[in-house]
Amino acid sequence: MSLLLPKFISNIKFKFACFLLSTLLFLSCNNNYQNLVARYSFKFFGKSFFTSKLTNPNLQQIYLSLGDYLGKQIIVSGKIKHLGKLSTYLILKDQTSAMLVFIDNLQLFDNIDTNKFIDKDISILGKLEINIKGYPYFTAEEIHYKY
Repeated sequence: MSLLLPKFISNIKFKFACFLLSTLLFLSCNNNYQNLVARYSFKFFGKSFFTSKLTNPNLQQIYLSLGDYLGKQIIVSGKIKHLGKLSTYLILKDQTSAMLVFIDNLQLFDNIDTNKFIDKDISILGKLEINIKGYPYFTAEEIHYKY
C-alpha cells in the first residue's frame, strides 16, 4: 500500500499537519472553541483564523462607534507609550488616539523584559468595556509582539 502513495503523504510531518488541521477545523465548528483557536492563532501569528469574528479598528473608530465594539472581542494595534510598574496596565497609542489597556493575565509578560517594548508596535486581542463614568477601556487577553 505504501508503494502506491507518494512519498510526501507517507511522511510523518505531513500526517501530523493534516491531523492538526483537521482537528482545528473540527474544533472551529463549536463557538466556544472558535474563541480558543482565535486566541492561540493570534498569539503565535498575530492574526486570527476567524477574521469575520474579529475586527481591527483604529482607536478613533472605537471611540466614535463605541456601541458597535462594546463587549466584543477585537484586535487593536499600536505602540506602548506607558507601561505600569507592575505590568497591570498600559497606554496604547496609534496615529489617531490612545487607550487604557488592563492586563488581567500577568502571565502575558512572564519572562519578558518589558522595558524593550516601549514605543514598539504590538497587537492586542481583548474585549472593549466601559467603566462607571462611561470611559472605554480595553481588557487584554493575548498580546502579539511585532519585533
